[in-house]
Amino acid sequence: MGFDPEIIAGIIGAFGSLLAILLDRSLAPRQGRKTVNSMSRLRRLLKVAPFAVLIGGIITLVLWDWTGLRLKQQLDTSPGYLQQIYPQAGMGFCVPIDWKVDDASLAVSGGDIDLIRDLDPVSRSVAQGMELRLSNVAESYVNNPQAEIDYQLEIWRQFDSTVAMERVRLGEHDAVRFTYSQSHGSRSFRYETYWLNLTPRVRLEIDVFSTLDSTQQAPFRREAQSILASFVFDRFHLEDLTANLL
Repeated sequence: MGFDPEIIAGIIGAFGSLLAILLDRSLAPRQGRKTVNSMSRLRRLLKVAPFAVLIGGIITLVLWDWTGLRLKQQLDTSPGYLQQIYPQAGMGFCVPIDWKVDDASLAVSGGDIDLIRDLDPVSRSVAQGMELRLSNVAESYVNNPQAEIDYQLEIWRQFDSTVAMERVRLGEHDAVRFTYSQSHGSRSFRYETYWLNLTPRVRLEIDVFSTLDSTQQAPFRREAQSILASFVFDRFHLEDLTANLL
């Protein structure tokens, strides 16, 4: 589990100070000898300081969250793509450099990650892109994920009888992909939604959508598939999350 850098700094500082005090006292003259002068005391403290720094460094190595580094090492970045790493979710992926990534809400506590390729020239809303979000898995579905899948299919079939579901792989993990239609004004467009349980209680949902004509979608579809194929997940972090959430 990761620790806040300020907490780590506080631990190191407190431990270093305590160690310095203890060692300084152990080096102090025994009762009955003359009191050492200030320079002698300073020299002893300078001898103690490297030990405090060394112990502090060891504490940092033990407590530091290495999730981001492990994800970075897993990602294979192709030319023209940038890495997007989210240690708190234990995942990372690569995005084309000309896509916009909007993840400001994650800086607060959580939220969506919007990957934007094209904006509608009139409304300036997202015309082609992807949306990633983390959702709770209800306790009643933890041991029965198929029941939740069936329930979701039932909901979508109320406005699209052709909705389909298939099992896929995403970042070497089992996932499901829903394909369905949604209406925008007088037009209907095909959408894809991916579900992947990061832990038994937390699910990653990815929407892939376009409101442009099919003739304009080919480059977007290719790039979206390359993003999906680039996903990596940190097993150690997800195991830690699972243990803390159960």
